[in-house]
Amino acid sequence: MWRLSCRCCSRLTLDQSLVSLPRDVRRVVVYRNAASVDFEQRICAELEVVLQRDGYSAFAETSTPQQKIVKHTYLEMHGEHRGFTEVKSTQRKEARRLPGLLWSPTMVAWMKEVAPQLSLFPPGVIPDTARVVEHNMAGYEMHTEHPTVGSCFLYLSLLSDTVLNFDDEATGRRGEVFLPQRSLMCCSGEARWGWRFGEQSRDEHTFVNVTGVRRTVPTDLRLSIQLWRFTPGLLDARLLQDRVEESIQQLDKVKEVSVLMSFRKNL
Repeated sequence: MWRLSCRCCSRLTLDQSLVSLPRDVRRVVVYRNAASVDFEQRICAELEVVLQRDGYSAFAETSTPQQKIVKHTYLEMHGEHRGFTEVKSTQRKEARRLPGLLWSPTMVAWMKEVAPQLSLFPPGVIPDTARVVEHNMAGYEMHTEHPTVGSCFLYLSLLSDTVLNFDDEATGRRGEVFLPQRSLMCCSGEARWGWRFGEQSRDEHTFVNVTGVRRTVPTDLRLSIQLWRFTPGLLDARLLQDRVEESIQQLDKVKEVSVLMSFRKNL
């Protein structure tokens, strides 16, 4: 197995000038040169094989039955030690075989070198789940990650530059993050739970830093790797919270109906 050199890890350079969010919003950090050119070539070659074999294609809106245009090819991977892991979907009532991370030994070696430097995971623990996306075209919808993603995630951007947009629907606040080629974004805290993120469907992105300086970022073929530690306990807690909130809402509705009926009787 090829092993990432310490020299490559030493190039991990924090650069918060790439993050343009309101000052009171923290926990989004970006590192330049999170991977060497050699790593980028190796990881892309390894994942290309798995994407072609097990990936799913999302087609552009301009596609027709006669001419299908692939916008994204995406793949979820899970497990550190198995070739495949069977995952059952309670919503679709079906089982899927997800390839394990070991299909990309370069990526696993990189995580073992980089994860301890970030202090986001307990000692000896690395991400065990990944979402790999080959972006043939820019753009994907704003979203907040599922509770099972846990309290933090990593986002490695390869092959080209991009700009990710962030927003807080509750307050209307917005921001953006510029990700140069081979950069790593770490997202946790309020930014992970309270903010959505996504990418605009444009041939060129514009990044405006905190000082107001604008930068044009052309889009091109890109590979993103989002990594996290699967946390099933957070799913149970979230479902419990949702059910409690639904029960409270139903109780409030019952009270409203009861008050209305009582009012009508007194008329």
